[in-house]
Amino acid sequence: MSDAIKPGQNTPAHNPKVLAINDLAGYSHTSLMAVIPILNTLGIGVTALPTAVLSSNTEWEGFKLVDLNDRLQEFLLHWQSLGLRFDAIYSGFLSSEQQVETVLAAIGMFVKDSSLVVVDPVMADDGSLYPCFSPLIVDSMRRLITQADLITPNLTEAVLLLGENYADTFTAGQVEQFCYALSGLGPQYVVITNVKTPDLPDKTSVYAFDRTSGQSYRATCDYLPVNYPGTGDIFTSVLCGLMLGGKSLFSAIDDAVKFVSKAMELTMKQALPQREGICLELALNLLHPDQKMQ
Repeated sequence: MSDAIKPGQNTPAHNPKVLAINDLAGYSHTSLMAVIPILNTLGIGVTALPTAVLSSNTEWEGFKLVDLNDRLQEFLLHWQSLGLRFDAIYSGFLSSEQQVETVLAAIGMFVKDSSLVVVDPVMADDGSLYPCFSPLIVDSMRRLITQADLITPNLTEAVLLLGENYADTFTAGQVEQFCYALSGLGPQYVVITNVKTPDLPDKTSVYAFDRTSGQSYRATCDYLPVNYPGTGDIFTSVLCGLMLGGKSLFSAIDDAVKFVSKAMELTMKQALPQREGICLELALNLLHPDQKMQ
């Protein structure tokens, strides 16, 4: 794991640059189609490594997919020959154990002393792995997070990474323990998203733990009865961008939660099919410094 930047202490004098490793769905506000506009809006330059190119997100029937596994190493070697370095490496959806190895290679090639390594271990939800994965992906993701500074699993992914049994309900104390246990695997910052607990049945929570300070945190927003693909990509992208801009972890979580919640509310008003995802074009202006998210 890198000697990560200390969010909130030093704002970079230059425009930060991120290597974003994720799939690219042409018709979608998920994966790189969310990562790039969000980070650009926050003043972050993005170099994109598409792990696969899809015609649409996977919520649409008949989507087409071109896997780029065989080309990824060539891309990395070209960027290495150009002498590129990045302020953050940020990985999202990885289609196979081989692509996990690609991210590990990128970390070895491009991380510098102050780089932030962000891993969103996208592989499961609602208690189960996504159908495209075998159980082997869990061990690979577990290896990857040992090299991360910040991880953002949802509750199902957190449980899988820890080898725990999933349950329909976990208490707030149990989720806090999951954060603590995950930090013991390597990452300095652990953020578990999309959590509902019995003490706040009408809220959705994000839990966090900072191993260096030993502090835990919980941010909440009203539960919204919709399920838009890409909300995890959007949350982690905002969180990463704000931390690179100098915000502390907990402050950045607050703003990321508010942004996702507000973006969902704006999208709900459009009465579009949920599988289209969040209408980012309606919400990106909320990330501008002169805007306040309420």
